[in-house]
Amino acid sequence: MTRAALISPEIVGALLPFIAYLYAPTIGDVLVKSMKESLGFGLGAVALPLAMLGFNYKESLELLSPAGARKVLLEWPGYSMLKTRVVLALLWCVVSLLACLIGVWLVAIDWIPGLAVAVVISGVLAACTATATICLARFRVREILGE
Repeated sequence: MTRAALISPEIVGALLPFIAYLYAPTIGDVLVKSMKESLGFGLGAVALPLAMLGFNYKESLELLSPAGARKVLLEWPGYSMLKTRVVLALLWCVVSLLACLIGVWLVAIDWIPGLAVAVVISGVLAACTATATICLARFRVREILGE
């Protein structure tokens, strides 16, 4: 499970904003101004991973708790990999939510706001990537079951 977490598309999404911050630290200044002027902008950034967490939870229940003719999925050899991917996607969404909360708080207290924006963007991108992997898993399950 650790290997799947460290070698995942979510880690790429989480690291891209930090790489951009290293090469262009002033790139996030546009968002810093918006976040300082409006509380809604920061709360909206926090709401995105929260909404994706809810969506992923709903989808994961359907993926991991098949009913009726879909129970054959439980006997599929790749079911354990599917379960690992779904659990990791949910964990990434929780971590993303926490990252966005911390990033918004860091902008609010004006502590390295450029890095704080990178933390917020990192959280949003990781949650988006986790949601994309859940959607791709859902498509793959439909292909396997012939739906």
